[in-house]
Amino acid sequence: DAVPLSEALMDTVKACGQAGAAVSHHMRGTALGVVDIERGSPLAFTGKLLYLGEDFFTLCLMAFLAVGRPGTCRLAGGARLKGADLSVLRHVLPLFGARLAHVVPRSQGLPATLESSGDIPPHVVIPADLPLEAVCALLLAPLAWNVPIVFNLAELPAAVATAALAEVGPIHLACGADVENRGSQLAYAPGSLHVPARPDLPLDPALSAYLLALAAFTGGSLTLKGRWSAYAPESREAEQLLAWAGLTVRVLDNAVAVEASRPPFAMPLQCNDLAPELGPLFLALAARQHLLDGNSPLLRELAPFPVDDTDNALAQDFFERLGLACADGRLRRADSQDGAHAKASAHPAWTSPDAWWGMAFALAAFLRPGLRLANPGHVTEVLPPFWGIYNSLPNPADPADEPKVTPRETKDDKPPARRRIIAD
Repeated sequence: DAVPLSEALMDTVKACGQAGAAVSHHMRGTALGVVDIERGSPLAFTGKLLYLGEDFFTLCLMAFLAVGRPGTCRLAGGARLKGADLSVLRHVLPLFGARLAHVVPRSQGLPATLESSGDIPPHVVIPADLPLEAVCALLLAPLAWNVPIVFNLAELPAAVATAALAEVGPIHLACGADVENRGSQLAYAPGSLHVPARPDLPLDPALSAYLLALAAFTGGSLTLKGRWSAYAPESREAEQLLAWAGLTVRVLDNAVAVEASRPPFAMPLQCNDLAPELGPLFLALAARQHLLDGNSPLLRELAPFPVDDTDNALAQDFFERLGLACADGRLRRADSQDGAHAKASAHPAWTSPDAWWGMAFALAAFLRPGLRLANPGHVTEVLPPFWGIYNSLPNPADPADEPKVTPRETKDDKPPARRRIIAD
């Protein structure tokens, strides 16, 4: 099936090709593509120079795959990985008889040389400070090592261990890997894998939530085709947030559908500890309801991060662009709505810190047209089809744009189109 060819995915595909895998891709549409991998094309890292782009997961995956065989390879990357602090990765690699040596003196990032002995121990305790992306990469690597090993996940934070198992478990199952879950331990046995020719890839719950939330801002219904992992923790959080916003969520055989069918906040948001990726969406939905009818949920009790002006300047800046402010955990209007659109466009372009804030800002533009986003590329890197879907939506009529009717005009005359969001 076609998948969004994000920059991170393409970096991984290119890195595998540089390591000797017979991998290729072709486009289907403007943002979707199909990745083809020939069977029997093993990875070989010795003497190779791998360019890993900007994605930390790609770096971790290729590094952990490389430690399965003795040899030396060079790792290079883009600006993010050059400036990253890779000390946590550097400290975990010796557990597998490998070391990461930075090429630039006093640097903590790439470029670096990876030296491996290929000596995989039978038992490894995963360090508590290993981030989720690295844990997921580490739990996937033994599928290529083909040696017996047991990982102890007891030292990891419970949320990280649970999320990592939820991510890699379906991959283990789909490939027929001999992996046994023993509570806090994961035991791998060597054996042949049976990788499906067309893997059944589920929808990403967090990315899907932002697309499904369009129905809350525009009304009507929306359906995403693809398998929805209804029992994954991230999926349940997304469903609770969308239901809290007044959407009815229905999980179908190979799709998920939402419909704007009830007032927002009619049911409580039971998950007070939303995933960080859903935090900006929560704030955009809360702002929507306040601007519509003045009803403001108690953000202090529900938000996944502090929202008071002394605790989170980013959330405050986000609300300010919408003409709102947060005080005592509740929203209030910060300015008169007269000339609100002019004030919105008068602001300098907003720079989102990541794709999640960028998508939330795009949704917020339904509330206050004329918002300007300085770095729309953040969103494209994570979800390439987003702007195409967003810009193809009909632009609802704005009373502020209605021209004064003169005798020459008729009811069929249309007001000039207003750009909902301006991507500088």
